[in-house]
Amino acid sequence: MVEDGISETILLMTRLVPFTSDVFCDVVGTEAMRAVWSDESLIGHWRAVEGAVVEVQAEMGWIPSDAAREIVAKLETFPLQAVVDRRRETGHLMVAFLKAFREHCGPAAEHMHVGPTTQDIMDTGLVRMIGTSHSIIIELILSLEEALCARALEHADTPVMGRSHAQHAVPTTFGFLLAGWAQEARDHLDRLRESEKRWRVVSLTAAVGSRNTFVELSDVASARELERRVGEKLGLPVATIDWHARGDKLAEPVGGLASLTSSLAKWALNLRSWQSAEIAETKVPYRAEEYSSSTMPIKRNPERLEHTVGAASLVRGFASAMESVAVLDNRDGTRVPVQFTALPQSYSLAHRSLITMVEAVTGLEIDAEVMRRNLDHPNLLGAAAGERLMIAVYRKIGRRDWAHTTLHDCATEAMAQGHTLREAITGNSELAALFTAAELDDLCDLSSYVGSAPVEARETVERLRSTRTGL
Repeated sequence: MVEDGISETILLMTRLVPFTSDVFCDVVGTEAMRAVWSDESLIGHWRAVEGAVVEVQAEMGWIPSDAAREIVAKLETFPLQAVVDRRRETGHLMVAFLKAFREHCGPAAEHMHVGPTTQDIMDTGLVRMIGTSHSIIIELILSLEEALCARALEHADTPVMGRSHAQHAVPTTFGFLLAGWAQEARDHLDRLRESEKRWRVVSLTAAVGSRNTFVELSDVASARELERRVGEKLGLPVATIDWHARGDKLAEPVGGLASLTSSLAKWALNLRSWQSAEIAETKVPYRAEEYSSSTMPIKRNPERLEHTVGAASLVRGFASAMESVAVLDNRDGTRVPVQFTALPQSYSLAHRSLITMVEAVTGLEIDAEVMRRNLDHPNLLGAAAGERLMIAVYRKIGRRDWAHTTLHDCATEAMAQGHTLREAITGNSELAALFTAAELDDLCDLSSYVGSAPVEARETVERLRSTRTGL
């Protein structure tokens, strides 16, 4: 029995909210990421690293070959529970692993872990887990990029009001907005990929990074050759110098995820805004059997998008925590809870958020007619044509500041009196003299005032698709 009369069996059955909770786990993660960061996966990577070290040491004549073969064979059947049981006794993760394996393997295990330190095994295993997670994330970023490209081409010519400060600005096209998101997704992918050359490296440098034990067993050249060959077996390059005290290496991928999820959050808020009844330009997918409120049966809340916004806040927090590790002492144990919390949860949150955004973009309902009507929203009284009219005045008389001031005064007066900007212009003798009725019709038709948006939307999609090979 344990404290408060709760049985150990019940405690083992408990699932911590939210990441291991059966109720909340899919809100903040995915089955795929839970598999990558499971205890089974963790110990599996430790087994792989220890096995690679043993094999290379045997090849180099450092340990007996028959012992190496037995160790590698027994590593494949080494149970996780044995480590869990020993962990409670030893208070040290790697010592628990080694003592449990000694019992599982027998005397041959005396030739395992000859030279490495705890961080060699844990950090190399951690890098392999990050690598798997990284690949999953990158694959999904590419899926999101393609979903955005497809919708961008579909609506390259669809005019929509561009907004700044949440106010009407001037028109663009909906495809241009989505193409910009697609380029942003590619930039995140490029940054994540580029970071791999710094953190995706093997570690086999012993207690303080200068390979003392390995040199004592052989010599400097052989010690370095051991690391190279182990890395080769594990598919990892060798770092230029020991990196155990480099918290920045493992902080970098979390920083990349923080930047990525922040973009996803921004897009989620845009989609939520565009779905509001006052704008109603888009609707995110919503299943017939879904409910958004326990009291209001007609609600269609974009809750999964809102979860994405919350997830980004968490990942930014985890990125900050990972950065704090960079200022700690060499081999400081305070990094363990930070790294083994921040890394799996950041990847889990990012994966869930990416899945949400792919589904939202792919199934997004886009109402081009509402977008067109919103260009001339009655609350604006045609004021969004002001910039175009200012340029038209400048082209006729070459007085930009006068045009800007006069149109500002006209718009202010029109809004105060409930008139349209066009009515205010026709009531201003100086402005009215510059335009015919047909010219004012054309200038106030904002559907044709989209600048280079259609061209740039198509060019961006073409460039992204043409450079996707090999990513």
